[in-house]
Amino acid sequence: MIFSIIMPVYNAEKTLGRTIQSVLQQTIKDFEFIIVDDGSCDESYKIISQYAQEDSRVRMIYQDNAGPGIARNKGITQSGGDYIAFIDADDYWENDFLETIIRCSDDKKADLIFVDAVTEYPNGEIANYLNIKSNAGATRERMLSYQMTGKLPWGMFKVIRRDLLEKVNVQFEGYSVGEEAIFSFEVLRNARNVKFSDKVIYHYVQNSNGQHTKGNKDPWRPMVMTMKRHLKKIGEYEKYKRSLNSLALKAISIGMYRCTAYSNVIDAIKAMSNLHKEYSEEFDLKAFDKENLDIATRCVLELLNCKAYLLIYIASRLRKRKQDKLRG
Repeated sequence: MIFSIIMPVYNAEKTLGRTIQSVLQQTIKDFEFIIVDDGSCDESYKIISQYAQEDSRVRMIYQDNAGPGIARNKGITQSGGDYIAFIDADDYWENDFLETIIRCSDDKKADLIFVDAVTEYPNGEIANYLNIKSNAGATRERMLSYQMTGKLPWGMFKVIRRDLLEKVNVQFEGYSVGEEAIFSFEVLRNARNVKFSDKVIYHYVQNSNGQHTKGNKDPWRPMVMTMKRHLKKIGEYEKYKRSLNSLALKAISIGMYRCTAYSNVIDAIKAMSNLHKEYSEEFDLKAFDKENLDIATRCVLELLNCKAYLLIYIASRLRKRKQDKLRG
């Protein structure tokens, strides 16, 4: 069997049909589709069961709610394909996704294939294109730096050879946000042959229950702290310290955005100030890799340097209002 496709599902009844169909309609038919129901309490279980009855390639696993990372880990342990691909339950593929992977895998010699993607809103409006193949000419160290901070996107935009996963022996974390960060870093760090798809084949849908709603008011901190411990454990902390500081800045930017949840402006500004102070004590926020920062984080950084928390709050509120409208 060439491919094992793994999908975690939690309360995805509205999008599940399109996602499953996009996999079953692939031009390449040699695959198994492992769907892990992560304790859904809507009609997801029923929908998956129906597809499993109708198509022998669909295998359903049920677990009590533990998060998408743990669900993917369980799917991996039950898989048997030469390559492992991932898809989320509100996303979908072009029907030549697997065919493109085979074409780009260098006659199945590639350990890791990154795929180009388009980010879109539920109404079909395009948010942006993720031109991941633009990283093809970068050095491995630069790619790893990008992967750590998410500039080379985390998530499901990769297909991995089973041999590599068995060699690395790394799993997804149990976080609600950033559960794939260390997994992605280690897979890339250990890959001998990395390839990139030559076309957009993954559709990433930003819906109202997406990553921007998960976690608490500082959702990235557990992942950032774990990444710091991991780099020290593998002896790579000094090499990637500036990139780690960039990751911390991105985490602060996300935390500042989450502070818009406070209805009282004074409470929000106090929370922002505390967040800034706590990260400053743990990371050198003046020694970072600027190339790793997106425009939004750079803007937040400039305002943080002036401790202009009120301006950050106002800008974040305006951004949130626009994003919520687009996501419906």
